[in-house]
Amino acid sequence: MSERPSRSIPEAVPPATLLETDSRRLIRGDVVCMHDVETVREYVCYEDRHRRRRWVLRMLADRAATPREFAPRMAQLGAGLVLGTDEPLSDTGG
Repeated sequence: MSERPSRSIPEAVPPATLLETDSRRLIRGDVVCMHDVETVREYVCYEDRHRRRRWVLRMLADRAATPREFAPRMAQLGAGLVLGTDEPLSDTGG
């Protein structure tokens, strides 16, 4: 099976495509997948120039704050986040 190249959120769903919908569920789903401030900023700029919906801008602002806020804790937990635990994985095999 061939590997698909990883695409960023703006490449997969450009701001113009995502933000033309009024579906909060669709927008929320994509916003949750944004993991860097630069991506969020790109969507904020688009929304601010076009529709200026407060709820969208608020959701994006909240997301922009999240990576900075939780980055130290996420690094501490490491792969435990992937497994859905609150405990970091250990090398002891336990």
